[in-house]
Amino acid sequence: MFTGSTLLESSRLDALLKAAVLAVMIVLIHLSWLLGGVSLAGFLRDPLRSRIVNVLFGLILVGTTVLALIR
Repeated sequence: MFTGSTLLESSRLDALLKAAVLAVMIVLIHLSWLLGGVSLAGFLRDPLRSRIVNVLFGLILVGTTVLALIR
């Protein structure tokens, strides 16, 4: 992901900085997923709403797959 660019002259410090940036990105992405799941948890306790969300996500998944295959 970061191998094509050089951030610092020292290769060791460059690798450490890239690893630190990647670690921060991983934490932020996981926190985002956690907050998204927590915000949907109450909504998904209702079986009808849960089914609608599952069908909607399924349609989105199929749609993105079709778009990827077209391109």
